[in-house]
Amino acid sequence: MSDAVGVMIVASSAVGIAANYVFVRVVGMGVLGASLSHVLYHLSTAVFLSACVWWSETAREGWGGFSRKAFEDTWEFIKLALSGILTVATEFWR
Repeated sequence: MSDAVGVMIVASSAVGIAANYVFVRVVGMGVLGASLSHVLYHLSTAVFLSACVWWSETAREGWGGFSRKAFEDTWEFIKLALSGILTVATEFWR
């Protein structure tokens, strides 16, 4: 499984590099193109790794899917996220 994950990461990196070249150099979008290629890189990473999990028997054995139990302590994560957002926001507050 770890070899497949490595291959997926390399593939998504190739997508990001190609998208960056096309959007910034060929199309001439500048910073907007760099941002868009970064989004495509992360999207391709999510898609490739999801495909890896979908077709891997090992991953299916280790994960049984979503259940209500997965969301038991959601409020704790929300509180942590909100405090982090407030911390970062106050650093840039002027």
